[in-house]
Amino acid sequence: MKTSKILSFLGICFLFSIAVAFAVLYLADKKSQKYKNEIVVFISEKLRNIANGHSELDALGDFQSCPSKKENRVEIIFGDVPTAQVILNCNYSSGDVVVRANVGKKENIWEASHMSVTSSLFSTEIK
Repeated sequence: MKTSKILSFLGICFLFSIAVAFAVLYLADKKSQKYKNEIVVFISEKLRNIANGHSELDALGDFQSCPSKKENRVEIIFGDVPTAQVILNCNYSSGDVVVRANVGKKENIWEASHMSVTSSLFSTEIK
């Protein structure tokens, strides 16, 4: 009788730990999706705002968007300061580019520590 109570207790503890693990994974995925969306908006705004200073980007016309594509990658590393390695395919009115960037979130603002833009015509570093 005592053994069945112990096994019952251990079963409940096991089920509880599984439920907690699923909750943690769900919340981490939700935060990851939030960060991914923020990063795409950040990169899009940066490309939209810097086009006037880069003759290579000017040649591509107006910035349009960085649509969701299978080739896009946003790999987030959680820590004291969340960071991410980003590869995005973005569209301009006269061509497409691939953006590679390392970004970090400091005081709720995303910043790019390194960013490069490559098209079929050029490759340039963005400061």
